[in-house]
Amino acid sequence: MTEHRREMLVKLVEKMFELRERTAEGDRLTADGVPQRVVNLAQEIFSPDVRFNVPGKGPQAFSGGLEGYFGYHAERVTKTTDKLDMKLLDILASDESAAALILYRDEIAGEPFEWLRINAFTFNDAGDKIVEVHTFEHDQYGVDALFSQNYGSAS
Repeated sequence: MTEHRREMLVKLVEKMFELRERTAEGDRLTADGVPQRVVNLAQEIFSPDVRFNVPGKGPQAFSGGLEGYFGYHAERVTKTTDKLDMKLLDILASDESAAALILYRDEIAGEPFEWLRINAFTFNDAGDKIVEVHTFEHDQYGVDALFSQNYGSAS
C-alpha cells in the first residue's frame, strides 16, 4: 500500500463532510422521513453492509447497519430543530483505516454545547466504501445528556 492509498481514504472521509452539507434538496425528507443528504451520503460513502458502533447510555447509542443509521436520522429530525453542526478538524489515515477528529455543536435547552468526537473508519479492500464506523466521544456524559434531553430516554 502507498501514500496514494492513504490520500484516497482521506478524500473519501472529506467527501463525507461535503455530502452532509445542508442544501434545499438535501434537507428534503424521503418517504421514510430520512433527510435526503443522509441517504446520498450512505449511497456514496458506505458499503451496503456497513456496521456502526455508537457508544453511550442515551438514545443516540446503537450498534447496527444502515437500517439503524437511517432510523436514528428519521427520529432525530422529528425531535430536534436540526441545529447539529459538524466541523472536520483533522484526519489521520493508514492504508486500511482512517480516524477523523470532528467538532460537533448543538444545543441543550437553547444553550450551546460543543464536543469533540473521533470517528474511526475501516474501508473495503478497494478503499472506496466505509465498512465500519466506531465513534469515540470526548464527553460521553455530556453527549448522553444532550441526546436524552432532546430525544427523551433511551429505548
